Amino acid sequence: MADKAIEPGKKSTERYLPEKAWAAMSKSERKKTDDKKKRESRKGKQFVENTERAKKARKAVSKAEKRKMGQG
Repeated sequence: MADKAIEPGKKSTERYLPEKAWAAMSKSERKKTDDKKKRESRKGKQFVENTERAKKARKAVSKAEKRKMGQG
C-alpha cells in the first residue's frame, strides 16, 4: 500500500477512519473525505461528519471486525 492516504503515520487521515476503511475507498473518495475534514476544521469545527462513503466504509469494517470476534 504505497498510497500516502493510507500510509501509517500520516496524521491528517489516520484519525478519521480505520486503515481498512481507507483501503476500501477509492483514492478520489479518500480525497473528498480528507478535503471535507480539513475545510471544516479550518472553519473552526472540532467535530466534522464523514462523507457518506466514508461512513459506509467505517460501518463495513466495524461489522466485519465484530463478526471476526464473534460479536455479531
